Amino acid sequence: MLYDGIDMLCSELEINQVELQRRCQENPDTLVDQIRSKALATLPLILAEDFKLKGNNTPFITKGTDLNQHLAHWIQRMAMDAEFEAPPSILPTEEINKYLQQKIGRSFDTLIKKMLRSTNIGTVQDLYDKDPDLRSIADQLGELISRYISTPQSITGLLKVFKDKGPVDIIELSARTAFVAMAVLNNHPGAAHIAGEDRHNRLIELGMSVMFQDIACILEPDAHTPGDDRHEGRSAALVAEMGFPAVCVETIRHHHRTKDPVGNPILSTQAPPLAELVTVVTTAFMHCISTRELALSIDEAFYVLSHYAAGRFYDEDSIRSLGQICIGDRKQLIISKAFNLMNQCPNDGTPFLWDIHTPLPNRFICQRTTCRHIGGNEIILCQDIEFHGPEGVLEIRKGQYFKCKLITRQLNLWLLNDNIFKQKS
Repeated sequence: MLYDGIDMLCSELEINQVELQRRCQENPDTLVDQIRSKALATLPLILAEDFKLKGNNTPFITKGTDLNQHLAHWIQRMAMDAEFEAPPSILPTEEINKYLQQKIGRSFDTLIKKMLRSTNIGTVQDLYDKDPDLRSIADQLGELISRYISTPQSITGLLKVFKDKGPVDIIELSARTAFVAMAVLNNHPGAAHIAGEDRHNRLIELGMSVMFQDIACILEPDAHTPGDDRHEGRSAALVAEMGFPAVCVETIRHHHRTKDPVGNPILSTQAPPLAELVTVVTTAFMHCISTRELALSIDEAFYVLSHYAAGRFYDEDSIRSLGQICIGDRKQLIISKAFNLMNQCPNDGTPFLWDIHTPLPNRFICQRTTCRHIGGNEIILCQDIEFHGPEGVLEIRKGQYFKCKLITRQLNLWLLNDNIFKQKS
């Protein structure tokens, strides 16, 4: 979707991507005027008043709708990369801080504190406002992380990330994720026995681990591919290189340890540390609802997490704690329904009816068919079905099975048409 939007813009402006990047870097204001003059119905870009580029009071694109959000962030990052050059290899700490403040526009401490206090999730923001302990911990986290980032080795690691991504955008999501994780742990039944200074320290350690796992994972995105364990190793290596405590490194190393019976990564066959359970749930949820990927609603994100909880990928208590914080009691029914959904399917091979959706081009088509639940998140078809759409017919034959890549809306099942159909041998 991102590259479709860029291609569309290049086509309308009659330029290639190289020229688009040059214009974005050299004169973004003119580029914005060109885009606006086209009055593109498919690109209603919104100019933000709070983001200034190159210190010349030029408002820059930061948000839009649908694919425009992704396009705007892509253009913004290109412009920032044009200015973001690596500092000299050896600088005193105060010079490094000055350099970062110049590039980011404020100190890390100030930036992190601001992001921790702005989660974009109303109930979490209320929690921050009402809970002085969490508020105090969030402030300390900002100061502590700022101190760690002041070392030359941490700058080296962060520059690897900031080379390709806008630092403010990265820190914004990572800091918000860290605070949500601390709130989840603070509300988790498994942490009820932890009190006093020990609880305080656990929350601080979790916040640091989550924030820098999130930053590190930008360099090595989660492949979500069975058998591919490179992600957590490289992310942990980056955090270790940046000089962070061993507890942060180990939290990242625990991210994926083993696979469930259908090949999906799970934490461990043994009881994993509570910090790892909370970390995986929180980071997955925040990425589901962020614009770093195609954003889901909060309801949809909970449905997805709840589904995978049945497959032992996510911790049910952590999801429930997250639900109480982020959506409150008003929508707890959604979570309960999601947890019960897979259990409603007979697991003894008895046929059942299920609405199956597939996204044919420009339209979602639904057909009710007879399936058998064969375990985990797999179902097998008991009859041939056809999905008729504007671009033709998609035929799915009896005996084929779905290893569901699950996204849901309104408690219906959508099966994404991206090589999920496999012949059962």
